[in-house]
Amino acid sequence: MAKSSCRISVVLVFMLLLTGLYSCSSKKSAAKSAASAFSQGAFVCDSVSSVTVRGARIRYRDVSGRDLSFNARFYVQKDDGIYVTASVLGFEVARGYADKEEFNVLNRMNRVCYSGDEQTYMKYLGMPFSPGLFFLLFTGNECIAGELSPFSIVRSSSSEILLEDPLRGTRIILDKSASSAGKVDKITIFGKQGIIKAEVLDREDSPVALPASMYVELSDDKGNMKRRADFTLSESSVNEVRAVRFKVPSQYEVKKL
Repeated sequence: MAKSSCRISVVLVFMLLLTGLYSCSSKKSAAKSAASAFSQGAFVCDSVSSVTVRGARIRYRDVSGRDLSFNARFYVQKDDGIYVTASVLGFEVARGYADKEEFNVLNRMNRVCYSGDEQTYMKYLGMPFSPGLFFLLFTGNECIAGELSPFSIVRSSSSEILLEDPLRGTRIILDKSASSAGKVDKITIFGKQGIIKAEVLDREDSPVALPASMYVELSDDKGNMKRRADFTLSESSVNEVRAVRFKVPSQYEVKKL
């Protein structure tokens, strides 16, 4: 049971935020254009297509008492997926890639690749996986809400947006912050596996205002925390171009979840 719990913990960290990283060439003109759009209050969905976080410190805790800390890098593409690497003391211990159809997490310590698909997402998250949710939280841009298939907007106000997937009964509430120019700073997902909350606690003092600190938490229906990952983020940028290559080494054992 301990091994199973640890395996699920690793996968959830990547799937929830995984919660999600390398140096790459930058399209400075695109980044400048996006910053200008933010500063003028005329941000549009197409202004930012990717977010890169080179410096992230993550603390993971769960109800069993497990408490782990590690460094990570993220590369999030709005219409594609999330690429993550995790390291301890400068050594890479894991990397993962997740999109709407599947995910793979390489455990460097025991040379195992944990692999899953849409059914795995439903099993552990109780909903389809949407890279757009991560992107929405990073940018705080509410117009992305209209692109989060299979969810549709049920209600929208100056303080929150309610999304719903009528087929699965999953609801998502997007809370807008009064202190950060109406950006979406909190996402609450009510699914079959419990409640998932992701909240930005602080944003960078810059035109794009990417998150500086945030958390992702899975709790039961009564609000009792089951798993939580806290993120301290730095060295973030937008619209960098990176060719994501994720390959499972031939000597790794592949385990389907």
